[in-house]
Amino acid sequence: MDGTLLACRGMPEDFNKGEFALKPAHVREVAGLIYICLAESPPEFAGAQRILSGLAKLIDSNELERLNLSAR
Repeated sequence: MDGTLLACRGMPEDFNKGEFALKPAHVREVAGLIYICLAESPPEFAGAQRILSGLAKLIDSNELERLNLSAR
């Protein structure tokens, strides 16, 4: 669970798994949406709770789980 690469089939004997671990990320979830920050020091998230609470209400009222992806 710490991002360490445990196995990698098909790589040469001298492949260093330690150089290919996952990087840590800061993650928050609001109304089913996942926000990810890769910075070492993420911006303050707690101060935005009022705004995010309003966003959650807006998203909930639009039934986000029922939306369909129409283009990518």
